[in-house]
Amino acid sequence: MKLKKLFAAILTATSLLAVAGTADAAVNREVFNQEEYDKVLKELKTVIVTGKYNEYLERTKGEYDVGVRYAMRAGCGEKYLDKIGYVQMDINGDDIPELIIGSVEDPSRVYQLLTYFDGTARQMFKSDYSCQFDYLGGNRFLKYGENTSYGARAFGVARFTGYAMEWDKFYYNAHGEMYTNRSGRVVIPAYDYSDLVPGIDYDDLPKMFEKEYKNVKPLPFTPFRQL
Repeated sequence: MKLKKLFAAILTATSLLAVAGTADAAVNREVFNQEEYDKVLKELKTVIVTGKYNEYLERTKGEYDVGVRYAMRAGCGEKYLDKIGYVQMDINGDDIPELIIGSVEDPSRVYQLLTYFDGTARQMFKSDYSCQFDYLGGNRFLKYGENTSYGARAFGVARFTGYAMEWDKFYYNAHGEMYTNRSGRVVIPAYDYSDLVPGIDYDDLPKMFEKEYKNVKPLPFTPFRQL
């Protein structure tokens, strides 16, 4: 049971939020409304200062939590306005900018990715205490989760297509075995939806993703204090 809860925590920030069915996810024919992102930024600034986030989640249809809370380690206050930043950029080439929230001090670390769809901003993924995202450039992200108390690790590389995250590779260990899938989810029991990968153990995972981890890219975050 503890293992189930652990893996649920590692991938609460699951990145398969497909908010619309389309044959061409790289083409977003929305008419972008900057006011929607402006609302989100204003709300997130309030979250950072006050710690209150329920209204933000309801409006953005977020997944249970807000990535900036991970950054604040359950704290809140004015000091975090200098530590947490934001940037708008079109990372997948559909002429719709994404809104990326991340660390000013460690500018490859991404706390939240939001996109504009169906007239509003949607939270696509978030970092949390057991799972972090780093930017790899373009539309690619590295996902890394670990809990040494339970001997669990998860690594993956995903691409943002405009409406969803598509996983180039994703590996995790469960019950002492290593598994892989293309969903970006830790699945318990693993054998239902994932493929067993023999010959790879817990300590091998960081080495398999060493190239990506060494090539994370900084993002030009603007501190929320300047908002």
